[in-house]
Amino acid sequence: VVSNTFWGSLQRQLISVILGQVLAAIVFAVVASFFASQLSNLREWIVTKFLTSNDTVSPGARKEFIRADDVTYKRAPDFGKLLICLAIDFVGSASELIPILGEFSDILSAPIAATILQNLFGSKMLFFFEFAEEILPFTDIIPFATLCWVVDTYFPDSDVAGVLQL
Repeated sequence: VVSNTFWGSLQRQLISVILGQVLAAIVFAVVASFFASQLSNLREWIVTKFLTSNDTVSPGARKEFIRADDVTYKRAPDFGKLLICLAIDFVGSASELIPILGEFSDILSAPIAATILQNLFGSKMLFFFEFAEEILPFTDIIPFATLCWVVDTYFPDSDVAGVLQL
């Protein structure tokens, strides 16, 4: 027989894991956005300080400086889409709070979450992967929707984005 103290302790630990995931994703998004603007400012300072001097080198001999933010992505992060992805991951992880019944609740939430993610990103592959992630036992802890947002926002030309059809 399992005591109520054990179940209470298990419940607190699961809630702290879910809240930790949500807070970590939010902090990551804020820090990444902050550092992206700071890196742009640092780049401008480096270019003005070190690369715009009156050297005797001809202008044709220098290599063109390519900005990293021009290469990686061309649009601003959509934080509304991020909030929806966090909500999908939160609902999926919340089903783990009830040890056995939580997996049965995935039967209802898996197609809903997969449909929302497919409509959000316009990819049928995401429907398949999200549905599989939600329906398979003990995989709900993976923040798949948030990872899709990160790939779609910051790595749209990567191989992973190609596989997911983002």
